[in-house]
Amino acid sequence: MRGLKLSAGAGPLGWAGVLGLAAVAGLCPAGGRAAAETLDAGDPAIVAELLRGYGYRAELDYDADGQAYVGSATQGLNFEIDFYFCDRGRDCKLMALLASFTLDAAVPVAMADTWNQEHIFGRAFRGEELDRIYIDHVVLTEGGLTRDNLAYVLSSWNNVIVEFADAIGYR
Repeated sequence: MRGLKLSAGAGPLGWAGVLGLAAVAGLCPAGGRAAAETLDAGDPAIVAELLRGYGYRAELDYDADGQAYVGSATQGLNFEIDFYFCDRGRDCKLMALLASFTLDAAVPVAMADTWNQEHIFGRAFRGEELDRIYIDHVVLTEGGLTRDNLAYVLSSWNNVIVEFADAIGYR
């Protein structure tokens, strides 16, 4: 999965649009009690440690460009957590949970389109390899996450990755 890049202007909204939507949706901490319980989810080492505490395998590593990622698995399905918009490997603004699946034949574009139309969580897309399909879930880490929120993200990801694998006939 290494090599997939999220640019600052990625997607129709771009970085500013993602932050704006997150603020409007109430996903950014507003201070007070929630801020006191906030974890530094923009630090890949802290995220890896938290995953281990939740019972996940979590292997922190770095790609050739020095970008951190955490390799993990759930219910026999490998995934990684990539970190974006970082300052020297820390203070990352986004993390993306990402899994790839190689199928026996070329993946029809409609497979990803259908998934994306029917599901809120987990964005499916086809890679450069015609027999590979990806699913990801992007999480805003700017301002941190609470333990409960991170646990919810992981629980949702568990459901998404398993349902996606079943939907594409991977399992």
